[in-house]
Formats: sequence, C-alpha cells, structure tokens
Amino acid sequence: MNKFVKDERELTSIMKVIKALENLFELLGTNASDADYISSSAWLDVVGTARDTLKILIH
Repeated sequence: MNKFVKDERELTSIMKVIKALENLFELLGTNASDADYISSSAWLDVVGTARDTLKILIH
C-alpha cells in the first residue's frame, strides 16, 4: 500500500484504533482529565483495539 501501511489488514486495524479514540472524545470531549479518560469504559476499547493493532503490526 505504502511505506507506512503494509496491507489492508494493517489499515483496517489502525482505523479501528482511530474510531475508538473518536468515540472516547465524543463521549468525554477533548478537555477531560487523564483520569476521566482512563476511568471511562470507552478507554477499554481504545486499549483493546491498540493491543490488537500492535499484534498485527509486529508480525
């Protein structure tokens, strides 16, 4: 695809992380404290999608 994204699988995975972050910001806004973000249930989706993406990117 290009030198940063190897294939469609990587791109899709990265987009899931972006969507999870967008959902978090829609829920709490962009001026919430770190504590508010990480205590939100939406944060679990950010962490989960990022973890899944990392597994894809390193293999």
